[in-house]
Amino acid sequence: MTEQLHERLADLAGDVATPAPLDPAGLWHTGKRRQRRRTAAAAVAACVVVLAGVSGAGLLLPSGDLSQAPSATKTAPALPDRLHVPGHGLISNEDDPAGPFAVLLSAGQGWPVKTSLVGVSATTGEYRRVTLPGGLPPELGFSETAASLSPSGRYVAYWLQRPGDRADDHGGMEALSGVAVYDTRTGKVRRELVDAPYGISAWALLWVDDSRLYFRAGEIGGAPGTDRASSSRAIGRGWVWDVDGVQRRVPLAMPGGEAIDDVVASDGHGRLLVDPRGGSRYFLLDPAHPKEAQQVRVRRSDSNGTSSAVAASRDGKTAVAAGDEHGSFLAVTFPDGRARNFRDLRAFDVYGWADATHVVVGLGAPSEDGVGSTRIAEVDVTTGRSAPFIRMPSQQLNSPELASDLLGTPPVDRGEPDWPTDPRVFIGLGVGALVLLLGALGVWRRREQR
Repeated sequence: MTEQLHERLADLAGDVATPAPLDPAGLWHTGKRRQRRRTAAAAVAACVVVLAGVSGAGLLLPSGDLSQAPSATKTAPALPDRLHVPGHGLISNEDDPAGPFAVLLSAGQGWPVKTSLVGVSATTGEYRRVTLPGGLPPELGFSETAASLSPSGRYVAYWLQRPGDRADDHGGMEALSGVAVYDTRTGKVRRELVDAPYGISAWALLWVDDSRLYFRAGEIGGAPGTDRASSSRAIGRGWVWDVDGVQRRVPLAMPGGEAIDDVVASDGHGRLLVDPRGGSRYFLLDPAHPKEAQQVRVRRSDSNGTSSAVAASRDGKTAVAAGDEHGSFLAVTFPDGRARNFRDLRAFDVYGWADATHVVVGLGAPSEDGVGSTRIAEVDVTTGRSAPFIRMPSQQLNSPELASDLLGTPPVDRGEPDWPTDPRVFIGLGVGALVLLLGALGVWRRREQR
């Protein structure tokens, strides 16, 4: 048995090929190739992990994880003493309501840049992106006729876009179907539709007080001999809508039913400054009590009441206008009819009265590079002295809407907002990791081919 085993093992040994002589240099290159493969595999795995983690953080996390922390402890409602250019990636007010708002402004958001409405919380100073359901796109232009912040900041009034219509169908005008009110605390919307075959066009939109909205709209006419709209529109009349009640809109009129040609401004506390016949005879009018209309002396920039902002004091005895017939400055009309022009104050907007002798206005001033800058200031109408009220950023923002109920309260320091991280940062990091991965693979392949 043992002898047979030895013979069998000898036969098997004879069948084994003679090993080639070992080349030390070849063994070294073989080992290096295996080491590079292991290193490349580890690099690929690491890059994949980084790419998945970074991209997931920016794209897959819930929106609440990217929200900004409150910039200040919740306090009594107040205006901020400084406005900032909103950061990118703001959380939506629908996701985390921050109303009431102290300020409503428009700013570029996202990439490519798209104009958005932004609200600033009156209680925390947080910034929120605001989407108005059914409203006009903000990039079409933000002004006092496009959206209006209520005196307390709870509501935003806006025009409703007519579904399915384009501006080209109406001679370049946006066809509207009515007005709506957005609740900044709950996100709920109330609508008031106006029946018109071709829609309506906007003329005026402002708050009588925190529950009544004045709006004026003109009906778009039809093109003769066709079923299409024309570019003509009627001036129309104004209505007052109780947004908290069940009653529909009612026409605005003077005592005896006389129509009102122009509504100039609102004091935010129940009375409108009106010019019934367009003849520069102004009255403070409570729509619910038209017989109590009070005449007010006002000097404006022209006779048809279209080119300057105006505000009358609560008692109706003093009025201010952003400019008069002599140019752009602040004009004050006193109870005895005297008028005084403060020519060093280049006023372009009047936000309202802070108290009996101080008014909050928007002022313009040329900067060193020749580009005009803006600021919001409080002006003593008896002396013309101004003091900073809200600081504006060096970058231009459209003239903001302020909650007029808060003008009598000193603005507060909310600090620098804690902006949410821009999702583009995560995307950029992910792309960078991918580029590094591809670069590493390219280097490895070139070394393998040597």
